[in-house]
Amino acid sequence: INVILKRDYDGASLSARLGSATSGGDFQQQYSLVAGKKWQRGGILAAVSHDYNSAIYSDQRAYTKYMPVNNTLYPKIIQTNAVLSGQQSISDSAEFVIDATYSHRKSFQTMGLVSGYVYENRPRTTSYSISPSVNIAIAPEWRFNLMGTYGQSDTKFDQIGLYNSTQTSHIRGCYCNKLANVETFT
Repeated sequence: INVILKRDYDGASLSARLGSATSGGDFQQQYSLVAGKKWQRGGILAAVSHDYNSAIYSDQRAYTKYMPVNNTLYPKIIQTNAVLSGQQSISDSAEFVIDATYSHRKSFQTMGLVSGYVYENRPRTTSYSISPSVNIAIAPEWRFNLMGTYGQSDTKFDQIGLYNSTQTSHIRGCYCNKLANVETFT
């Protein structure tokens, strides 16, 4: 997917949203801020959002009350995202652009079994990227572009096993990924 950010935003916008499910659980909060400043030969844009929703448990819905207590139908999620984008004309034929992203998400869910075993999962994902580029007009309708991206995404899993409220296992690990890319095209 090629996402093209709005680069000429000038001003600030703040929004908030609250909501909840009528049967209990899934209380939602969402807050976001977008701010930008443009000038004659460039501009900058920053956006940040923070989202929260509480879990929905099996005993909060009539159709799942038969399940063991505290089974999560939908996990608790806390997430923060940010985007920074800027551009500056270096000359009449050259422009520098930079885009950066950040995201942090953590969640919590439980799965209980009739036998008394309960598994608690607490995954956390943190990712970021930075993508600078230089665009140079070399002739009418010809441009030289040099772009690069560096990014990292770490999903850390953390599962605790319990039997009758006594911890029986604890598994941790990370799916850790890095990306580095440089490309040029005309």
